Amino acid sequence: MSKEDRDWLSAALKSYTFNDTDRLTEICKELQEKKEVDKAKMIDMLEELQELVELHPRNNLNLCLTGGMQEILAIILGYPDIETRKLACSIFTSASQNHKEVQEFSTKLGACNISK
Repeated sequence: MSKEDRDWLSAALKSYTFNDTDRLTEICKELQEKKEVDKAKMIDMLEELQELVELHPRNNLNLCLTGGMQEILAIILGYPDIETRKLACSIFTSASQNHKEVQEFSTKLGACNISK
């Protein structure tokens, strides 16, 4: 196969491949920007985040490493809509369940001291 054909094939495959870690990072960055986001968009982002967390166990730790866990806890504690807070609780539970590193990370963020 020629170099040109290899490059074309590589680019084509890359454009049709879904990278779950990159998407998780994008969502976490968007949550960290603290922009005013309407309820529907916030729920869409959180639902996609939940799918990514449930997709592969490594995404649980990636959620923490990209700053997403801190944002999830902030939503749980301060977002005005109860449906959104429940969804954030579901993400927190899914990510923390049976994952010692995520549990330790969450403890350092103060998740065990929440009494609201």
